[in-house]
Amino acid sequence: MKVVLQNNNQDCLLACYSMILSFYGANVPIYQLYDQDLIPPDGLSVEFLKKLNTKYGLKMGAYKGGMDKIILVFRRLNAPFIIQWEDNHFVVVENIQKKCVSIVDPNYGRRKVSYGDFEKGYSGYVILLKNTSNFIKRQKINEFYPYLLNAFKGKNSIQYLISLGLIQLSTIGFSILIKQILSNQFPIISIIAMVLALCLGRFIGYLFERTAQINTNYKFEEKVTTKLFEGIFSRPLMYFRNNTPGAVLEKMNLRTSIRDSMLFNIIPAMINFLSVFVLFGYLILISPQLSLVALIVTFLYGVVNILIYKRRIASNSEYIQNLINLSETMQEDLVSIDQIKAQNFENKSVQRWKNSSWNTQVAYNGLLKIDSFANFFSQFFTFVNVTLLITFGMYLVSKNSLTIADLVLFQTGVTMFMGATSQVQAALFDLSNIDVYGNKLADMFEKVKAKSDSFITDSDTKSEVAIQVRNVSYDYPGTRDNILQNITFDINKGEKIAIVGASGAGKSTLLLILLGLLPVEGIVEYGDKNFRKNLGVVLQNMTMSKGTVLDNLIDNEITQESFDDVNAVLRDVNIFDAVNKLPKKLDSQLFQQGKNLSGGQVQRLLIARSLLNQSSLVFWDEAFSSLDNQNRKYLYEHVLRNDYYSNKTIVMISHHMDVTDFVDKIIYVNQRTHQVEVGTKEMLLQSSKDYRNFISNLEGSEKYA
Repeated sequence: MKVVLQNNNQDCLLACYSMILSFYGANVPIYQLYDQDLIPPDGLSVEFLKKLNTKYGLKMGAYKGGMDKIILVFRRLNAPFIIQWEDNHFVVVENIQKKCVSIVDPNYGRRKVSYGDFEKGYSGYVILLKNTSNFIKRQKINEFYPYLLNAFKGKNSIQYLISLGLIQLSTIGFSILIKQILSNQFPIISIIAMVLALCLGRFIGYLFERTAQINTNYKFEEKVTTKLFEGIFSRPLMYFRNNTPGAVLEKMNLRTSIRDSMLFNIIPAMINFLSVFVLFGYLILISPQLSLVALIVTFLYGVVNILIYKRRIASNSEYIQNLINLSETMQEDLVSIDQIKAQNFENKSVQRWKNSSWNTQVAYNGLLKIDSFANFFSQFFTFVNVTLLITFGMYLVSKNSLTIADLVLFQTGVTMFMGATSQVQAALFDLSNIDVYGNKLADMFEKVKAKSDSFITDSDTKSEVAIQVRNVSYDYPGTRDNILQNITFDINKGEKIAIVGASGAGKSTLLLILLGLLPVEGIVEYGDKNFRKNLGVVLQNMTMSKGTVLDNLIDNEITQESFDDVNAVLRDVNIFDAVNKLPKKLDSQLFQQGKNLSGGQVQRLLIARSLLNQSSLVFWDEAFSSLDNQNRKYLYEHVLRNDYYSNKTIVMISHHMDVTDFVDKIIYVNQRTHQVEVGTKEMLLQSSKDYRNFISNLEGSEKYA
């Protein structure tokens, strides 16, 4: 059974499911089990698992019981199964032995726990998955490997082969030279000439090798890094909901480790080993008996190394997963540093970091143990091999089957061969790393084509409709509960629309649907064929970038007309005076995330940016949340009621109900019916009982008047 590690704390059950599939012969990456790149907000439901079972040909049973039940299930099933672990986690039970249980934890990898520790962690529930007649064995090719191979083939490979040939000739020539020197068959001038020729050949080989490495590095950037970036940004929005920025960045940084391993370890090891392998062929001609002894010892060495290699793959997977977990923990706290400082949670965060870092070091210690044993075994192998060869070689010399010169030559060649073998061992470990890294990166390389069946643009530029929504429904992946059900409405060009409703009703979901960022049933049609280019947005997590104020406001080259437009918009969002008080006004530098501005100033600049760059369709999601009453009402008067913006369609979510006095229409998201009700303030108050109840339940300053 293949070990599959989770991407985050929410998908441990999917990782276990993927491992069960691999046991039965279907290699399905965990990311392919996701529904629309998202796990349901309340976890994986039975319905979602049933869908997976139908798709992959498995049948499922769930049981509750103690340790006796576990042992009985294992003996009857004779296959791995899933158990609930520590109440909110899942692991796979792989084997039950006399004194311990072998489990595969998707957060750490394989490990053995005693019966006592198992009973402490086991939460009492078992999930059995068995293949049916509909099950199909399948092998999924890792999306990463074709890109990696493309980076290391072609002209660069030819250069490597040339360097390999020159290195091989130099190596064989060196061995022959040693023998001739020991045999006193060459004059000193010939020896010097041959040494110079060998050095020259090796130097030319080095030049070819260096050129190949540099060119391969550039090709790696083109074939791997660029495709990785394209793959990341092709993923739908839900992918980034399910993967934290820290986890994504940590995985992306693995690509440099792959490149370095290939360039500095794996390829040089292949070249060195192949050249020495040719030398070993020459040594067979010198002494077949000694060569047979060396081959037998090397074969045994290789068998042990294969076992070490397999163990290291599992250990390295655990280490990488812990690194990703540590990065996620650190990023989560750094994003919330204001709250941590305000509430004096520093010690709590330090403890979280310490625990996560400790788990990482424990995993790293596992790697150190394996590497230390591998080094010990390599030295032990060298000692045994040299001792055997010298002993047997001297015996052959005593029988006149071998000369001292041949023995020295043979020993020199075998020493080089063992050095190359050790280098290959290190390269195998690097290959194990690449296998782990490649599995982690695979989902980022699978470029996702945008599904446009539900989202279309109208080529009729004279259409008065900005957005048409027809029979649209949306539910969270893995659930049957509709957030929005069969909704239909129009938004005309130039209209100012407020989306309101109770918390959790689906306002932000509706806005994302209107932006074309969520897969839906039904049709959303835009009255502008350049919809994306003419779009302005302010979403809840948006902020400013490092650069000048002007760079943050204008996407294209600045002209006098656009400069005047900037100043006009800055006045209308009440930020013009604040910008002009900065040291260099519009050319003043902003820190990353606009840290040298207040929250309200950042939000007003974001609103200004959404109104610039020739945007005709503008979306705001709680764009006024950091503004005081005075600034908010100033925006209502100077933007929503300003003829300067009459050509802009503005759709906004706001919990400030006073905005409804300044918009053309209201879209009320009804949490009870999962429908939307569209109309003016007066129309909804007259026609909708649910809307009136919603208004009457609002408190204090938010009460609708």
